[in-house]
Amino acid sequence: MTTIKLKIAELRKNRGIAQQDLADVLGVSFQSVSKWETGVTMPDITLLPSIAEYFNVSVDELLGLKPLLQQVYMPRDTDNRDSWNDKIDKLYKNRKYFWNDDYLKFLIENVWNITSPIDVIEYRCGEGQLGIKLLELLPEGSTYTGVDNEYFTNKAKLNFNNTNFKAKFIVSDLYSLEIDSRYDMAICQA
Repeated sequence: MTTIKLKIAELRKNRGIAQQDLADVLGVSFQSVSKWETGVTMPDITLLPSIAEYFNVSVDELLGLKPLLQQVYMPRDTDNRDSWNDKIDKLYKNRKYFWNDDYLKFLIENVWNITSPIDVIEYRCGEGQLGIKLLELLPEGSTYTGVDNEYFTNKAKLNFNNTNFKAKFIVSDLYSLEIDSRYDMAICQA
């Protein structure tokens, strides 16, 4: 069931008018307006179109069934990879629960049946954690290529410096990516 959350107080304050001013326009007492705003009572249904018209909103917006124009969704630019730079704590908050080493080993050995070295490419590789996990389990000689923005590929390179794995990294926005090699496996956990 939909909950009604009248937006009268918000609309009135945005317009800078007093409860008495609205009451005078509608022909009701300021106490009625106060009770509507605090949720004690609701305005008569016949008043809803007049109130909506006064504030230049729809009845649905007045009743809180649709967002007010100023409350319309504002994108946070999280689809832009660069917006995640320096926010790794948020990006990887639950990453430790994404992959289980035993499950990865089961996939490699029993599902994918990988018995000889392969070349893996990971799009949106982040810091390369999945690549390291895979290379620890894949047959020796397997390679890894990570693709991400410069910030993340630099982080991934640092993580791979502590390993003996063969890896390379491509800085790309993915829209203009040209791959000059063939890969046996392409992954993207993002």
